[in-house]
Amino acid sequence: MRFKSLTLALFFAAWASLSAFAQTNEQPVYTVYIGTFVETTAADFESIQTLGFPYALSMGNNMFRVYLGGYTKKSEADETAQLLKGRGYQDASVLELDPNKGRTVPIIQLDTELLGKPLNWNAYKTIGPLNVILHDKTIKITSGVYQTMDIANAQLALIRKNGFPDAFVKNVNSAFLHDINAFYPEAINNAPVQALEAPPAPVVPAQTPTSYNKPSQPVEIPQAREVPASYNQPVYRALPAATS
Repeated sequence: MRFKSLTLALFFAAWASLSAFAQTNEQPVYTVYIGTFVETTAADFESIQTLGFPYALSMGNNMFRVYLGGYTKKSEADETAQLLKGRGYQDASVLELDPNKGRTVPIIQLDTELLGKPLNWNAYKTIGPLNVILHDKTIKITSGVYQTMDIANAQLALIRKNGFPDAFVKNVNSAFLHDINAFYPEAINNAPVQALEAPPAPVVPAQTPTSYNKPSQPVEIPQAREVPASYNQPVYRALPAATS
């Protein structure tokens, strides 16, 4: 019996070590920075969408930093950067997503699409804020970041009822999430799927005030907890330019 318990303990210890190793040694993912543009959308980059998936980091005031991702081989990213320079994007350069600057977060994956295939964002925009995970030639469309797996699993039921029966919950590294913002205006909806409601507050019986002359105290209204803005900002490692 002691031998069996020891075997199980060693198994779970090995599994935990492999899980930790996987979280800190993820496959490199590269992206190509194209440039910074004002009042632009993804439609303006339609001619290069066969090279990668265009996404953008909003800088405010209708300004976007535009990228093309996601490449698992630096040589392919270098080649793409050179092609973009040949098409007039002189600022094109290769960056590596840094998983060490991300954290494990729960999301809901809605679908997986292939690069180059037209995406019907109207089918997804009712779900709410969207992100994508780019890996080689695939585009994983996701919803969330959620505070806990329990909240994500509860929200999953609503999402499945809204036309995504195959959606599922999983943990991902936030460094690999790319925000789908106003750069894709057709994906923005002001009335997303109903979010989970907080449980009703317990009814507290009215109490007779100890003194009618006692000044009332201001009531603090708790603010909704927001996902840190850093989840929507890609984190990169600068790489040396490819030599010809």
